[in-house]
Amino acid sequence: MMAPTATTLDVQARPVQRALGRSAIYRLLSLACAYPTDDRIRVLREEALPPALIGAEALGRGLKARLDALASLLPSLELEKVRDHYHRTFGHVSVPDCPAYESAYMGTNLFQHVHRMADVAGFYRAFGFTVSDAHRERVDHLTMELEFMHVLTFKEAYALVHHGRDKVSVCRRAQRKFWREHLGRWLPAFVQLLAAKAAGGFYGELAQVLSACVQAEAKVLGDAPQLGPSKPDAQAPADSLECPWTDEGCPMVPS
Repeated sequence: MMAPTATTLDVQARPVQRALGRSAIYRLLSLACAYPTDDRIRVLREEALPPALIGAEALGRGLKARLDALASLLPSLELEKVRDHYHRTFGHVSVPDCPAYESAYMGTNLFQHVHRMADVAGFYRAFGFTVSDAHRERVDHLTMELEFMHVLTFKEAYALVHHGRDKVSVCRRAQRKFWREHLGRWLPAFVQLLAAKAAGGFYGELAQVLSACVQAEAKVLGDAPQLGPSKPDAQAPADSLECPWTDEGCPMVPS
């Protein structure tokens, strides 16, 4: 009988804790980038922030410091003020100077935009997920891509504990590929635009956290992204007139 190749780890092992920490940070960022509601702010404060702060300690001082700064704003965050800041930053529909959609940065024509969205959706389907109909949001929105990385990193942690190196490798390869081909290519450009457009406040600080996350993830994944354009494509298609994420809950649901 051949010796098994799978080696599982205790949940307290450093690789498991690092994967769980990254997953927690991605969850927090996905929620923070979503349309603000009372319940979402509550979840940010009470459920998403504590594990993200713990996870950031294993990913470098820069990210931990930025998360601490963002955390200091959450206790006094008021829904109407943060919602007004959201609308001024992102608009009621996608704004040309700070779009939160990948295809706005990574395509020069409608065909390329559609192709990129189809490729992103393919990643989701490959791991058994699709975007919930309740959210009415495009698959290439930043919240969706951050949520997907939350799923992949959590699956990595689960595989480390329950399945061993083969399943772990599947999760890590998917993370690297999605980062290299999608999220990591346009997120740096978005962060620069967000920092300039938000001009301080919650979303200005969020831009700093996202910037620190870009640097931390490039080190963790061992693969700096091949950066896309430094600004969005002026010919990107218009979005729905409906505000994104007006309903509660996770946008990812099992397909």
